[in-house]
Amino acid sequence: MNIPLNTVKVLRNVPLPDEASVLHTNAAVLDMGSHTTRLGFAGDTAPRMRQRTCAVKGTATFADAIDVLDHVEDPSAAATVLKDGVIVDWEAYEALLDRVARMLDLGNVEHNTPLLMTEKALVPMHQRQKIAELLFETHHVVATSFVLSPVLSLYASGLSTGVAVELGHDQSHVVPIFQGLSLFHATHCLDLGGADLTRHFTSLLSSVAHARVPVLSSMTPTQRQSMWEYIKERHCAVADDAHVVSQCSRAVAASGDGSSAAAQRTHGAEDRYREECVLPDGTVLPISGAARFIPGESYFQPALAPTLQHPHDQSTVVDEVLLRTTHAPVSIPELVVDAMQRCDHDLLSTFASHIVVSGGASLLRGLTQRMETEVQTCLSSTGGIHGAGNARVYADVERRDAAFVGGSVWASLPAAQSLWVTKADYDETGSMAVVRGCF
Repeated sequence: MNIPLNTVKVLRNVPLPDEASVLHTNAAVLDMGSHTTRLGFAGDTAPRMRQRTCAVKGTATFADAIDVLDHVEDPSAAATVLKDGVIVDWEAYEALLDRVARMLDLGNVEHNTPLLMTEKALVPMHQRQKIAELLFETHHVVATSFVLSPVLSLYASGLSTGVAVELGHDQSHVVPIFQGLSLFHATHCLDLGGADLTRHFTSLLSSVAHARVPVLSSMTPTQRQSMWEYIKERHCAVADDAHVVSQCSRAVAASGDGSSAAAQRTHGAEDRYREECVLPDGTVLPISGAARFIPGESYFQPALAPTLQHPHDQSTVVDEVLLRTTHAPVSIPELVVDAMQRCDHDLLSTFASHIVVSGGASLLRGLTQRMETEVQTCLSSTGGIHGAGNARVYADVERRDAAFVGGSVWASLPAAQSLWVTKADYDETGSMAVVRGCF
């Protein structure tokens, strides 16, 4: 019985003949993001390991770092491994990669486990080459491949053509994709991510929280961050329209003048959107409508985001990533429409009806509906786009892990088996093999 290498074992619990069990291997999928690392195998519908991307100084392994992270008092002791998809601490990255290699036993030729690596859009190519050198020369992988995470997000939704909108931890990317290939000339990046939303949400509630939750002062930075992320995910949302956010903002501005009729009207509107968060110890933390809606509104009105109020001077930027990053206050829906305009006119209808959002920040309630409405409005108001049709935004239930799930799908496809860069390819052309052989 001949079974192609790397064929996915669809029926995992069905015993196979000895020959099949020897010949069959599953590719491993590694999605290492700025905030979370996900690891699993081709055919998995969810990561088998999901942990923080971190390295704590003085710990021997990745697992040790995870164990002590919550107890680290000094924020500088926890190394930032990736920022905006770019590796900023290679020593920490190599430690994490070494941990993954030992977990998968990558150097064992008998296991024959190829490794699929996800990669953010607009990441410098030399980073991919250096990772390939580590994989082949240090960890002796049999084969590897690099695929852009926006492409994989589309695969996770069962698509190969569309516009991928990745709302990540550090940045947001808008990438039009045609038949599995990203269109670089139309790719956009907004320097706004879920971490910025968390910081903004924290600043809006910090005074109330410290008065209501005394235990905050005794928490470590990691514990406080985890708490704010948890509260944000449960209570933050995207308003149906900008008018709701304006009402809540006016209520905050008028808070010092409670006697005026206008202030009372705005406070009445604000009270409709107020929620209460009950903490495990029974403490009730009131969350105003402004705190709930303003952070998520930054995707549609970037000028509201504190991090985008002082944009970089693009004329002096030389970094490859920053040159492609939108620091000016341009909303995500506007970037989506601009990306579609830069592509072939015949693709407009397909792109408009296949917009896929992914990433942890895309879990905000109401974001999908608001995105669809705003994109449709932009399409209607742009005279240059005719025949684009109605906008349709898709949001998969597991969109937080969309890049991993898409990688699992990609590594399972029979057509992808010829796209692996093998050790022989690397020996022949060096690290350029992953530049020419991966997309």
